[in-house]
Amino acid sequence: MQQKKTCEFYRIERRPEAYAESAADYSLPDYNSDVRKILFTDAEVRPASKFVGDGELELSGIVVYTVVYSDNEGRLESVSFTSDYDLTSKCNTEGLEEVVFDTRVQNFAIRPIGPRRISARCSLASSITLSYKEGCEIDGDVFSGEEEPELLRGKMNYERECATQTLEREYAEPIVRLDGAIADEVSVIFSDAEVKINELSELDDGIAVSGEILLSAVIKSYEEPARLYTKTLSFSETLQNPDKKDGAVYFPTATVTSLRVNVNAEETGSEVVADFIVELGAVCKYNESVEYVKDAYLKSRATENGYTKISSGELLYASRESESFAAELPRADILEDGIREIVFLKASPRLNSIDTGEGSMTLSGEIKYTGVASALSEDGEPSYSAVKFTVPYTRTVSVLKGRENMKADAKIKAGAVGVTVDAGTVYVSCELECSATAVGYSEYTLLSSSNTCEGEKFGGRSEIVVYYPEAGESLYSVAKKFHTSESKIALDNALSATASADGTEGYSLSGTERLMIF
Repeated sequence: MQQKKTCEFYRIERRPEAYAESAADYSLPDYNSDVRKILFTDAEVRPASKFVGDGELELSGIVVYTVVYSDNEGRLESVSFTSDYDLTSKCNTEGLEEVVFDTRVQNFAIRPIGPRRISARCSLASSITLSYKEGCEIDGDVFSGEEEPELLRGKMNYERECATQTLEREYAEPIVRLDGAIADEVSVIFSDAEVKINELSELDDGIAVSGEILLSAVIKSYEEPARLYTKTLSFSETLQNPDKKDGAVYFPTATVTSLRVNVNAEETGSEVVADFIVELGAVCKYNESVEYVKDAYLKSRATENGYTKISSGELLYASRESESFAAELPRADILEDGIREIVFLKASPRLNSIDTGEGSMTLSGEIKYTGVASALSEDGEPSYSAVKFTVPYTRTVSVLKGRENMKADAKIKAGAVGVTVDAGTVYVSCELECSATAVGYSEYTLLSSSNTCEGEKFGGRSEIVVYYPEAGESLYSVAKKFHTSESKIALDNALSATASADGTEGYSLSGTERLMIF
């Protein structure tokens, strides 16, 4: 059996979300007091590796848990611990060229199991995008003879998605100096590092990425109330990306893979220093196109053809935008009586639905704020309580090429939380980063086999045929019916070439009532 490879293209497969569980039981170290009440909990994923095996993809890493609690004397304490996770997804590995994934905490629960033990349970979900390199081969003898077949070609548009090389940077940065504070009497209750990408631009051989790193630490010094300290660092890096693509949209990825905040003794006090590692990268999304064979026939012989249908996605819209999101809430609905201030807050957005309309997509969800507030008791000692509240949000994104068979996807990230409190109102704000894409799917029919049939051979035509094209008929189908060529009919009937809807050139029968077939 003869084969002719006519085109190569890429197919993106978005796998159903893969899920995994992770758990840990943690015993408090000797220097920590007993747990009376848990005030704040957090769980973050830190991916470590991916492995493509025989028929499956394996993702692994750790979940970092943070617990802030009050002890029996009302003092603020905290611990941090980890659990491992392994997540697998069945997939076809033949022709697999690229794997892009995003693993997140779907939900988690942390509770005390006694005064000195904490139990953590976590559900993880991972969205996985696989890119396959495929080709179209045509079986049969039509392409192996002396006569060149008449071909009908089309153009296929398809999306591409790939990850750039990643870059790691280590930092050791002082957050605050505490004059007069003894290092042994200073404790770090909570710490966080957020990476914000402000600008991303293409260079000749890479991608320039610049932004800010927001460091925050809640510090308690001796009998002083816990206090939040922050520091902002600017950075500018270049990601290596030798395969520059026209029209590409880049979605930066920034992950803090390690964070440790230490208190160092100084001559005049103490210094709080953050040691952390940031991994920078980007996911590149763009479109490519390829010409393929829709149909083939011989002028001299009848042929029998086979066809295959495929679905291909074309990137219609891709963007990454940030905006400030603010809300005002009644103080009485959020805070207990006697609360003096909110020490810290963390925002966790959840995307509940994506509604696609004509030329737009509407994102709806909620932002869950959790943190710790402080008050002064009657004896003047600080006391602490949990803060939890949820704020809904809605955002509409314009999609210029909205159409049927369109699938939309979006991711929401929150950071840079700000909060102020007055006598009757809590003012809260954060920065929401929205990454949105829309993909339109089209069906394509490709020629998969073409063989000559036994029987009569066709020769020249001695008479002239007057033919009246039927509605929807193309010049190619007419030429195939009479075993001639498009170009000959076009020349004999003074038809002009035109571009079809998919961008390929041919001849149009629009407005043609009859054809002379010689």
